Amino acid sequence: KKEQKAAEAAAKKAAKAAEQAAKKAAKKEQKAAEAAAKKAAKQAEAAEKKAAKKFGEDKLEGGIAWYAAMRSIQMRALRIPKPQVARFQKLDV
Repeated sequence: KKEQKAAEAAAKKAAKAAEQAAKKAAKKEQKAAEAAAKKAAKQAEAAEKKAAKKFGEDKLEGGIAWYAAMRSIQMRALRIPKPQVARFQKLDV
């Protein structure tokens, strides 16, 4: 009986440790997702400002910021149409 109780205690302890590890991993993943969303929002805002500067505020259509944010989140190899600018190349506006 002592061995059985010890095994049950060890199993409970292992389950608790696994649960804590899963919570920690989920929290880390949430922080990474929030950071990616903030970065995408900044890039979208910058793209909208550059487009307004280049084409004029009155010629902009809605959705430019959304398009820029979604495009920045996508993996480069999966983008369609393919990127026309080399990686890390600065754009002249």
